[in-house]
Amino acid sequence: MMLLNQYDLVPGHSLEISDFQGSDDLLIERMHEMGLRIGVRLKFIRRAPFSGPFLFQLSTTLLALREEELACLKFKVL
Repeated sequence: MMLLNQYDLVPGHSLEISDFQGSDDLLIERMHEMGLRIGVRLKFIRRAPFSGPFLFQLSTTLLALREEELACLKFKVL
């Protein structure tokens, strides 16, 4: 289980969410509403230029997640 950071990400890698961390319950609730739950698999597509959001594919949906949102994810690289 690892914390997600920009240095671990390579386009095309698949990740599985293994846990959430942090005390910001509203952010974690928002992530649940976007479909991000423990066991969900994401595919990293790329990062937007100029320190922009990270682009992930979740099934047929594309999600752009900010660093603050990613900071509360723990994941396994598949």
